[in-house]
Parts: sequence; structure tokens; C-alpha cells
Amino acid sequence: MKTAFSWFWRSLFLLAVAVSLAAGLLLAWAASWKADALTRLQDGAESVVTSAGPQQVAERGDGSPILLIHGAPGGYDQGLALATALGLDDNHHLIAPSRPGYLGTPLATGLLPEQQADALASLLAALEIPAATVVAFGEGVPAAVHFAIRHPQRVTALVLVGGVYERTPPVAADQLLPLPRAALEALPGDVTSAWIAREVRTQPERLLFPALRVNSSGSDSEVARLAEYVNSSPDQLGDFAGFMQTLIPISPREIGLRNDMIQLGGLPPLPAEKLPCPTLVIHGVADRLQPLQGARAFATKSPLAQFLPVEGTGHLPWLGPDAARSRQALLDFLEKAAAPSAQIPTPTPAP
Repeated sequence: MKTAFSWFWRSLFLLAVAVSLAAGLLLAWAASWKADALTRLQDGAESVVTSAGPQQVAERGDGSPILLIHGAPGGYDQGLALATALGLDDNHHLIAPSRPGYLGTPLATGLLPEQQADALASLLAALEIPAATVVAFGEGVPAAVHFAIRHPQRVTALVLVGGVYERTPPVAADQLLPLPRAALEALPGDVTSAWIAREVRTQPERLLFPALRVNSSGSDSEVARLAEYVNSSPDQLGDFAGFMQTLIPISPREIGLRNDMIQLGGLPPLPAEKLPCPTLVIHGVADRLQPLQGARAFATKSPLAQFLPVEGTGHLPWLGPDAARSRQALLDFLEKAAAPSAQIPTPTPAP
């Protein structure tokens, strides 16, 4: 009896040691990946001193300037990924800042959307760029709208993609994407980030259905068809993988994400009627995170705004069978917006 009892405790001890070693190896692997990722992110942008405070920004290409405003979580890397997904190439001067609280831009540079709008104006001033077309995604849309209204001389046209236009109640934990959810759970965030990075690098198709399911209001069969379509398109699968990489690592984006959640929880309706420039509102018909009716109502309030619903997709409207049409409508819009004397065409309604 004593021998059996002794073996039980020895086995339990060995199991505890094995679990501890495995956990240690997992944390070490995640820490190593995170260190490399942070180095790449730091090397990919620069810090610019502005009147609003320091701001991290990446610049690519030459041509007409396009200011890219990312969503949540995100950073300058998401702005660049957004440009790729929307077909904006290096023939433009791409300017992608990290909003306050994200990556290398401190939150003190601007908490409120209005303050972030003023920070964008100070960034263009520091870069000696008189004006730019603004392309904004998701939670970056409020700052972009206020930027256009508060600094109309600096915005030639506005493109709003999958945007937030009014107060957004807190999202239930089970409806958050894996990384935002992990950000709210502290330590698992960067371990989850490392796992996501591995999946994105080796087999991004495994992430398609769960990611699209969370951000789409369509049925499981509709989301499965969308995932199948994206998986069959190398370009779209690459755009999906590129976007997923802009969510990780989560820890240097956590402060900005938490601030966005606070600000959007009390966000008043954006004053679309005050928009001073041509505006294109692009929104997925099955967007679960930001329902279509909010985007449509926003566009209806402005005589300068045009509404482009994208069929068959959710919160990432650059994915799916209707994406090529919406991308072409965007490029046509930007081309006409660059010529003030030309009339900007109304996008073809979705069938």
C-alpha cells in the first residue's frame, strides 16, 4: 500500500514538472516571436515630432498623398495592408500613422476622436504635406470624419471602409475576434498572437471560417461559401493573411484598443451633414460588427457622400466575389476626386 501511494505522488510530481516545462517552453517561444515582431514593427516606421505629440508613421511610394487610418486593433501596418487590399499601389504617396495608443504612438497624443483628428492635421503639417485623400477603416473612421470637418483644407476626399458611425455598445466576449478577446485576458494575448502568426504563415486557410464567422451576420453556409471563395483566390487569401498579421502582437496595441472601446461606447452620431468633401462609404452588407444600416444612414445625411454596399461579405469588404467591383469603384472615385472640375460618378448599386 505504501509503495502504491509513493508511486502516485512521484507520478503526480513528474506530471507537474512536465507541465511546467511545457508551459515554460511555450512562453519562451512566444516571447522570442514577440521580440522579433516588435523589432520589425519598429524598423518599419519612424517617429515624427508633431505639435500634438510624437506619432509613429510609415511612408511608401510617390504620387498623390493618401492618408491611411487603421481600425482596432491595428497600427501603421494595418494602414499599409488596407492600401494593398484596396488596390492602392506605390503610384500614390501612402502615409500610414499609428493612432494614439497603438504601437509607437502614445495615447497622450489624442484620446478623443476629435483630438486624434487634430493630431492627423499636425502630422501632415510636420511632414509638409498640404492635403491628402483620407482612407479610413473601422474604428478609425470617427477620427477621419472629424479630421475632414475640422481641417477641410487638408482633406481632398474621404473613403470610409467598414466604419463606425454611432455609439457602439460593448461587444460580448464570445463575439470578439480571438486577438481582441485575448487582449482583455492579459497574458494569453501574446501567446495567442504567436499561435496566430504561425497559422497565418503556414496555413491561413484554417483561420478563414472562424474569423469570417465572427464578423459576418450571414448564415454558416454563407460564411462557408465566402471562406471557400477567399481560399480559392490567392490574392484575397494573401490580403486576409496580411490583415491578420496587423492584429499581432496584441500587447503594443492593447492601450489603443481599450481606449477605442471606451470612446465608441459613448460616441455621438457623426455629423455627416458637415462633410466638406466628396466621400465614398464602403460597407459589407453582412457586417456583423457594424451593421449596414448605420453606414447607409450616415451616407444619406450628406449630399457629398455616396454609398457602396458590398454583397456577400462582412466587416472586411475587400474580401468576396463583389470585392473587385467595389475596388474599381474606389479607384474611379479617387481618380475623379483628384480632378475637382470633374463630377464624381455614383457607384453602381449592388445587384
